[in-house]
Amino acid sequence: SEITHATHGLENIGFLPARSSQLADRCNMALPENLESPTHKNIQLKLTQLALDSDEPSLDVKSSTDALTCCIECQLWCRFGFSAVILMLRLMMWGVLLLPVFLYFAARYFQDDRIHRRIRYGPSKREFLDVYVPSKSAGAAKMPVVIAIMGGGFVIGHRGYNVQLGLRCAECGVIFVCVDYRNFPLSNVPGMVENVGRGVRWVFENIGDYGGDTSNIMLTGQSAGAHLGAMLLLNHSLLEARHAKDSAGSTGVNDSDHIENSNMREFDTWSVKDLKKYIGVSGPYDLESYA
Repeated sequence: SEITHATHGLENIGFLPARSSQLADRCNMALPENLESPTHKNIQLKLTQLALDSDEPSLDVKSSTDALTCCIECQLWCRFGFSAVILMLRLMMWGVLLLPVFLYFAARYFQDDRIHRRIRYGPSKREFLDVYVPSKSAGAAKMPVVIAIMGGGFVIGHRGYNVQLGLRCAECGVIFVCVDYRNFPLSNVPGMVENVGRGVRWVFENIGDYGGDTSNIMLTGQSAGAHLGAMLLLNHSLLEARHAKDSAGSTGVNDSDHIENSNMREFDTWSVKDLKKYIGVSGPYDLESYA
């Protein structure tokens, strides 16, 4: 239908030779139904085949192909530009409507005494985290801990995005830790996973100083953060299994439980089994299907 529409328009303004509309109709009928966006090669092949079967050997196949392809590309670019403008206007309207809420939580983020901001957990850029500590009385029991990884499309994420969830957890007596990480193009996904891993290690090593219970830690992530959290758990599980296998080969012990209990702490200060739960919210786990 795109080919037919494009060639009809070109014929009307004098770009295509005679019978271009009829040729495009025949070309469109010959194309498979599942062809979503015809390329220059497909168009040229179909037009060449039709020209060989045509009663007019003087048909200029190349000019028809070039003009037809140019028209289709112009239509696609116009559609893209129009869609981009509409999406930008919708984004601006969405931002204006939510601006009062954003300003409210931004003010609380910088003024609330329960938030310990910008704690460095690693040497590279953006390796900071925020700890939301509930107010508690002296001698209170250790509090559960939630480690949160924010989203942002791997490009615009920031730990401050979780301020609303962090304040809510603090009100419920839960320590909330938001781990920041480098965004693209400062890093790729493996580098982001490495950042998050260092942040989780910091929590297990230091959260006790804030009254957190290291035996009751949950990991959560939203959107891109859910993908990074899942990748962290998978990578760390594979590393733990590899370490256990190497330890078994070097010691001659086949009991994996014994190996884990005796040598895992030499590998890292935390294990995947130390986490109570992982919750991924709206995470794009199969990125190839979105490409």
